[in-house]
Amino acid sequence: MFLLRTVRFVVYGTRQTCFYHIEKQPLRRKPQEHSVNSRQPKHTVAIMGVTALLITSAVVVLVLILFRPKYDPSIALHKAGVAAWTEFQRTKRDEHLQTANKMHRGALAIRKVGHPLRWQSLAHLSPVVAAMAANSVEGLNEAIRYSQEALKLLPPNDSEIAVVHNGLGSFYLSLFKQSGDATSIEECVRSYRAALDLRPAKDPDRLGSLINLSLAYVQQGQLDGLTNAVSHLQESITLCPPGDPHRYACCSMLATSFSTRFAQSGNIEDLQETVNAYRQALTVASDDQQLPSQINLANAIWRLSEHEPGHVKELKEALAYISEVLNSNLAQTHPYYNQTVATFSSLLSTFSKECDEASELELDKAITLGRHLADEDPHVLSCIAVAICYRCERFGQTNESDLEEAISYSEQALGLCSSDDLELHLKILNNLAIIYATRYNQQNREGESLQKMIECYQKSVDLCPTDHKDRVVISQHLSEAKTALQAAMAGNQSKRQPLPVRRTTLL
Repeated sequence: MFLLRTVRFVVYGTRQTCFYHIEKQPLRRKPQEHSVNSRQPKHTVAIMGVTALLITSAVVVLVLILFRPKYDPSIALHKAGVAAWTEFQRTKRDEHLQTANKMHRGALAIRKVGHPLRWQSLAHLSPVVAAMAANSVEGLNEAIRYSQEALKLLPPNDSEIAVVHNGLGSFYLSLFKQSGDATSIEECVRSYRAALDLRPAKDPDRLGSLINLSLAYVQQGQLDGLTNAVSHLQESITLCPPGDPHRYACCSMLATSFSTRFAQSGNIEDLQETVNAYRQALTVASDDQQLPSQINLANAIWRLSEHEPGHVKELKEALAYISEVLNSNLAQTHPYYNQTVATFSSLLSTFSKECDEASELELDKAITLGRHLADEDPHVLSCIAVAICYRCERFGQTNESDLEEAISYSEQALGLCSSDDLELHLKILNNLAIIYATRYNQQNREGESLQKMIECYQKSVDLCPTDHKDRVVISQHLSEAKTALQAAMAGNQSKRQPLPVRRTTLL
C-alpha cells in the first residue's frame, strides 16, 4: 500500500509540474477560439503520454517487486557442494569431501519437507555420506534413507531417477559386503535393475548399468542371476567399441560369471567358456593388465584340465605364459609373485599327469624352473616332487637320485605345512606315499619303501576325522601297502604286484 501511494504521488507531482511549466510559458500569439470538439494542443497530448508512460513504468516496477523470486541461499550451497564433490572424485583429498558434506547438509537444512528442490540435496548428499563414513554400516544406512526419500520426491520421468537408483544399488552392494545380509544383495539387484530399465539401448549410461547389475548377480551367486549376468555382459561387450577400456573389464567379468555358474551347475561348458572369456580379455588387455590376464587364463585352463582331462595343448600354453613371466625375473616383492608361483605349481602338477612323450621336454623345462622357485612354500615343494615322481614313472626314468630329490622336496613340504591346513597336509602325505610306491615299483629299496609308504598312509588315517570324504580311500591304500609288505617280508616274489600310482590323487 505504501508503495502504491508513492507511485501515485510521483505521478501526480510529475503531472502538476508539467502543467505548471506550460502555463508559465509566454504566449506568442493570441490563442484562437476552439470549439468543444476541437483538437487539444500538442503539449497537452505530450503531457498525457508522459503520464501514461510513468504510470506503466510504475506498474511494471510494482509487479517485479511483488512477484520477484525470493533469494534462496540453498542454491549457492548446493552448487558449492557439487563442485567440492567433483574435486574429491578427481583428487581424493579429504578436505574436498569435508566441504561437500558441509555444503550439501547446509542446503538440505534449508530445503525442508515441501521444498521443491529437497530431492536434489538428498540425491547429492547420499554418496557423500557413504564416502564420509568409509562405507560403515551406519553411514550406508543413512545414505540409503536419503536416496529412498529422493526417489519419492523426484518428478515422474525425471532423468535423475535412474541415477539415484544406480547409487542406491551401490550402497546396498557395499552394505552386503559389510554385513553379508541376503536382503541387501536382493535390494541391490532390484535397484540396479530399475536403473537398467530406465536406460534404453542407445542410452550412453546403459553400459554401466549392465556391468553393475551383472556384478550384483555374481555377488548373489544364484543360478538364474548368473545366467542373466552372462547375457548382460555379452551385451556389454557389444557396446564397447574397439579400444574401449571397459571391454577388458567386461570380458573378465564374463569369465567370472561363467566360472561362478560352473560352481552352481557343474556344467563343464561353463569352464570352457571361462577359458574363452579370459582368452578374449588377454587380447584386449593393456600392458599393466597382461600379467593378471595371463594368470587368470592359466588358472582357468588348470581348472578345466582338472575336471576334463585331455587338454594337453592348453596346459602347454598356460605353462608357457607363466614360465615366461617367472623367467623374466619377477621380483618376489611383486604383488602377483605368490599368485604366479601358485599357478605354476598347480599347472606343473596337472601337466605331469596329462603330458605325453611329445611333452617330455616341456615337463623337464617346467621341473627345472620349479627347482629355482623352490622356497618356503609347501605347496610349491610338493608339486615339484609330484612332477619329478611322475616323470620317473611315466618315462621310465630309473635314476634313484631323482626319486630321492622328490622325497626330499615332500619332506620339506611336510615340515613347512601348517598343522591347521588339514587338506594340504593330507595331500602332501598322500603324494609322498605315491613317491615311495613308485620307488617300490622300480625295485629300489623295496622294504624301506613299503615301510615309509605305510607310515604316510597311517598318519593320514590318524589325521582324518571319521566323517572325512577321503578316509575310506586312504584306508584302502593303507591296506594295500600292508599286504605288499607282508608278501615282501615272506620273501614270496610270486605274489609281488606293482602298487598302483593313482594319478588322480596327486596335487
